[in-house]
Amino acid sequence: MFLSLLKNIYVCWKEALITPIRLTILQIKYPTCRFYAGASVSNSSTLGTYCVIFRNTSIANSVIGDHTFIQKNSNILNANVGKFCSIGSRVSVGLGKHSISSVSSHPAFYLSTSTSPIAKSFSSSDKFSTNEPIHIGHDVWIGENVLVLDGIRSGTGAVVGAGAVVTRDIPEYAIAVGVPARTIIYRFSKGIRQQLIETKWWDMPNEWLQAHCDLFSDPINFLQLFEN
Repeated sequence: MFLSLLKNIYVCWKEALITPIRLTILQIKYPTCRFYAGASVSNSSTLGTYCVIFRNTSIANSVIGDHTFIQKNSNILNANVGKFCSIGSRVSVGLGKHSISSVSSHPAFYLSTSTSPIAKSFSSSDKFSTNEPIHIGHDVWIGENVLVLDGIRSGTGAVVGAGAVVTRDIPEYAIAVGVPARTIIYRFSKGIRQQLIETKWWDMPNEWLQAHCDLFSDPINFLQLFEN
């Protein structure tokens, strides 16, 4: 019992001391990005350029595209997030799964201590996969307090309303709301949606985006740029 107490105290103090060091390392590693206090990005994650990670947001085993920002108190796990995404506060992407076909749903009975953060496990090996990769396209807006379950794919241009629980894939440029989230409308007609996807504007260099910024307010004029 005493050894466990010392171990837990050590973990707490280590975390408190390493936080400012972690932020400094992140800023050096990603000089164009912006990090706020409490931001955490695992070594298994990669950020693009000009990302913003707000206060107490954690990113683990994920890839975050250029110009994407993630608001405070959010958690991103095992996700591939595209460019120019806007993710609100208290969003959880990748919640992890529990086995519900076993006698107990507690991971102590199907995950080993070496791969699980739990303090005590009775299993010597992993018997259940608790995570599935998540794919979020480019230019996706996810509102506050949204939950995105494992294995979900959200198409480019989609909008997820605040408080939604995403249990199934969301099409490109769809607006989805509710619990569980369902598509209520599309942002544009099918033709415009397809043309926008074909432009791949999110891959354009910053100089091009700067030069044509005014056209982004009108999809029709924007698409005419590519026709010409």
